[in-house]
Amino acid sequence: MRRGRSAALAAVLLCAAWAPARAACPGDCDGDGVVLVDELVRGVAVALQQQPLEACRAGDRDADGRVDVAELLAAVRAALRGCPVEPTATASATPTATPTDTATPTDTTTPSATATPSVTATATPGGPTATPRPNFVVIELDDTRFDGIDRMPALQQLIAEGVQFHNAFTPYPLCCPSRASLFTGRYALHHGVRALAGDIGGAHVFRENGGDRQTIAVWLRQAGYATGLFGKYLNAYAQTEQNKGPGGTFYVPPGWTRWRAFVSPERYGGLRGIDYTLIDEAGARRLYADHTSDAQYSTDVLAAELRTFIADAVQAGQPFFAVYAPYASHADAPELLPSPAERHRDAFAALPLFHPPSWNEADVGDKPSWIPRRDWEPIALAVSDLSRQRAYETLLAVDEQLAATLDQLAALGVADHTLVLLTSDNGVLWGEHRLIGQAKDAPYDEALRVPLVARFPRGGRRARDEHAAVLNVDLAPTLADLAGLAVPAGLDGLSLRAALDGDGLPARRSDFLIEHWRAVRDARLTYRGQPRDGDQLDVLYGDPRAQPRPRARFEFDTDAVIATGAIQVPIGASPDDTFFNLSIAAQVSIPAIGRRFDPDRDVLQLLDRSPTHAGVLMIEQRDPDDAFSVDVVEPDYLGVRDVAGGFTYVEYEDGERELYDLSADPWQEQNRAADPSYAAQQARLAQRLRELVGE
Repeated sequence: MRRGRSAALAAVLLCAAWAPARAACPGDCDGDGVVLVDELVRGVAVALQQQPLEACRAGDRDADGRVDVAELLAAVRAALRGCPVEPTATASATPTATPTDTATPTDTTTPSATATPSVTATATPGGPTATPRPNFVVIELDDTRFDGIDRMPALQQLIAEGVQFHNAFTPYPLCCPSRASLFTGRYALHHGVRALAGDIGGAHVFRENGGDRQTIAVWLRQAGYATGLFGKYLNAYAQTEQNKGPGGTFYVPPGWTRWRAFVSPERYGGLRGIDYTLIDEAGARRLYADHTSDAQYSTDVLAAELRTFIADAVQAGQPFFAVYAPYASHADAPELLPSPAERHRDAFAALPLFHPPSWNEADVGDKPSWIPRRDWEPIALAVSDLSRQRAYETLLAVDEQLAATLDQLAALGVADHTLVLLTSDNGVLWGEHRLIGQAKDAPYDEALRVPLVARFPRGGRRARDEHAAVLNVDLAPTLADLAGLAVPAGLDGLSLRAALDGDGLPARRSDFLIEHWRAVRDARLTYRGQPRDGDQLDVLYGDPRAQPRPRARFEFDTDAVIATGAIQVPIGASPDDTFFNLSIAAQVSIPAIGRRFDPDRDVLQLLDRSPTHAGVLMIEQRDPDDAFSVDVVEPDYLGVRDVAGGFTYVEYEDGERELYDLSADPWQEQNRAADPSYAAQQARLAQRLRELVGE
């Protein structure tokens, strides 16, 4: 035989009725229409070593220039069944955007074996009589409220044919941590992405701590799925990532075969929007800077890429997982408003105002100190109302693209085994509790609650309402479960399959952890004059989860008489001298603290030098002459949203507390943390919080 093939290796499966001129069998490295054991062995080596296309052209089923483990498995299955049960995939369609930067295509879909949970397929691979593996289309909106989707006609049709989850929440109401939770099925406390950017947040943290190698995209890719993301990935997917890919290309995380991700900051583009850039799976960039029309309105461009990906996957006979993540309904610069497509601008000019009892809350004396104390000017409140109108208008383009995608799924004949799911990373506030302009990152239901609608025709095309508490961390284990994969251990999420299959969810979660972490872990103080003898300043440091958190009290002094436990700060000849003395006392007294003293600007910064980025926080205790002030920031907080009992309980790192009885006070106007009649409930929830954070 050619190449001296021995009888010992002649475990041959002929590609019956396939001429080599048409297409090679998956795994047929030399294109002779025969798949032999030695070719499969060679395929193993090709996949494990990530050899280029030329090493085994026929094994590259998605034509991305590499052969990975999933493609190898497909080749083995084809050989064992008798090639060609599954036809070889044709090359992916040329993207509508031609990259301005070029790079050699590199497969980034196979993570290191030590970093990725083992995912085992439990479903039988597709065959002539097998039920096809389900496809997944996940639409993740940006800053969209649970009650902000009621003016989307196509979505209402989806609701009429699927499940609407009325108690869906995000444990962390902020874009980047929430999106990492959706991909991983873990709380931010566990996946490590705790802010939008900086030392504890952003795409670079997800990459550096290995979180992006433990996502639903990786698990499904290993199981043979085509995977694609179209739109917003994680915040700060920008400078830190632009040269971390092979050969200095833009970094593309593992698990994705098609990649059209915004470079941060994300934008709407189009006629009135700002330029934006997308990265493709080769790490190459394309700038979208045409503002003569809405031809490059990003919501539409990304949806077109989504549908090209779906068509390619169906043509290849490959199950697919797609994340469509448009910028809608996020506020955009420079207007600080959401930016609808021109065809939808002012479509809701007559939208009735939404001013619930907590809107511009009259008395916030019981709220934590980071809540704005000033009354907003009418113009600020009017802009907040306009932001709500524009948010609704941006969702009209999403709704049109949803309708077109549903039509495509039906036309391709895959609608009956495709899960279509719509949710958001977090909600926002439209003026409630004096938080305006699409504010978020707050422990109130307007930010915590998110829309969640899913149509899975295998469970029946009928409207169903689900009131069990569900979280965005449930989505990754749900998709893994539906795909027939063994869900990795250690997830915080739970599968929603029972609800999607047409059954109700069992009572399995009564509450959940809510989180917020300051992106800036340093603290800053500005001084205006000399403190008095006895004025005090507290500095919090150490483990941010500790209750109470370690605290150092500094007392300004002229007579060497200070309060018990306080640390002396000698008052100098000038304010510059006094606050220099404070900087020295802080650095000597507090572990892992640095200092930056700027007498020209009358500023002192205490810098967090802890390896865990624990953070420092300064709090004024006594300063009647207003000689100094610290930056007002939203402190770290951890809390419990008790869905079954109807309570929200929050502990801030500075010692402040919030407790709301949602049964009696659904708008969260009355903080009951200091109310003795709620002491038992507060004690119960405080204990539950310790359990949720693992203390």
